[in-house]
Amino acid sequence: MLFKFATEKDTSRVLNGALWTFEKNLLALTAYNGDLRPVGYKFDRLSIWVRVYGLPLNFMSQELAERIGCKIRTLQTIDLHALQSSWGKNLRMRVEIDLNKPYRRFVSLINEGSPNNLWVRLNYECLPFFCYSCGIIDHGESDYDVVDVNNVENVKQYGDWLRASHSLRVRSCFQRIVGVSSTKRSAA
Repeated sequence: MLFKFATEKDTSRVLNGALWTFEKNLLALTAYNGDLRPVGYKFDRLSIWVRVYGLPLNFMSQELAERIGCKIRTLQTIDLHALQSSWGKNLRMRVEIDLNKPYRRFVSLINEGSPNNLWVRLNYECLPFFCYSCGIIDHGESDYDVVDVNNVENVKQYGDWLRASHSLRVRSCFQRIVGVSSTKRSAA
């Protein structure tokens, strides 16, 4: 599907803004390039806000946010306001992730002076529909054959717990498509 916008500002707002979804399914977007054939476009990247929980207070820094963001995938920006005002709650950053790989659930940090690594939990804001069995976006559990729940290998390693709670007030993580209403229409 091709979308055309009236201004470059509108195009930039759509491409660089929040996630776009339709019925909780990801609507992946990419910039138009007239030199590419349709098969040349790749829709395998997603920019998403991630919150990092479980950090000691002295780890709440921009430097550590940069290290964690790079471990997740490609760091795009750090929410400095959340960093300065959330003492002990979480770090918040926008990262680009590969849609062909499972979501990262945790990140390990080497704690200098300690023999143990520090594991921190990741939560994703406005996470679209994804598979709880493998952690990838493009399908759900219903796409699998019948699963033996007694088999240890079938234990789900992903779940709704990857979704960030709405307790941190964020403007809007989802964009509504103009002309599409989320309210149910009564039958005439």
